[in-house]
Amino acid sequence: MSVAPAAKGGIDADDTAGNELLDAVPSPLRARLLADAERIDLPRGQVLFAPGKPLTDVYFPTTCVCTFLLSLESGQSAETSTAGNEGMVGLHVVIGGAPNQSAMVQVPGEAWRLGADAFRERLDQVVELRDAVRGYVGYVYRLAQQNSLCNAYHSVEQRLARWLLTARDRARSDRFPVTQQLLSEMVAATRPRVAECLARFRAVGFVAYRRGWIQVTNADGLAKVACECYALTRREGAG
Repeated sequence: MSVAPAAKGGIDADDTAGNELLDAVPSPLRARLLADAERIDLPRGQVLFAPGKPLTDVYFPTTCVCTFLLSLESGQSAETSTAGNEGMVGLHVVIGGAPNQSAMVQVPGEAWRLGADAFRERLDQVVELRDAVRGYVGYVYRLAQQNSLCNAYHSVEQRLARWLLTARDRARSDRFPVTQQLLSEMVAATRPRVAECLARFRAVGFVAYRRGWIQVTNADGLAKVACECYALTRREGAG
């Protein structure tokens, strides 16, 4: 796996890690927790794990956003969920078994990377981390249920607005790189349908975009278009 290290080692006791699960741990313990971790830059398209492969590392995004994809034999794939600064990539290290999906970096940015074995040790040693991760497992389960309902009953326009707002929250930026092709895969819609929705959003001043980039220019307006699932699944804390 080719990634660029942004900074190696732990963090100062008074600093935050930039990830809600890690920041649930008191700062002195967090500094020790991350002593063997790396803060790395993850490029768009980087595959963090693949179906059936053992996990050797876990990732705690700070500014990147990762997507989890299920694929068919035909090569078609659909997003099942995303992870950003509210969570982690590599939950199978906690719940056991090999993943049945792939994890890919959707919006490039930084993340903390920690070896799977070291992470298991920290879970045994740090009760605050264990409690935070358990809470996150429950959140992911509820998110999967809500996504199933959303895909069944909400329009492409509603799902796209929700996706853009969620990506904005997790990337901590109004502007992030994304293509219309990727958006069509994320909301399970055709590319022309996504382009039509984006054109409407731009016409009313909700977004601006150029090839490969989207900027949310009116989050409140976009939130009025988004389905109720955005508010229901927006994660304000990792506990």
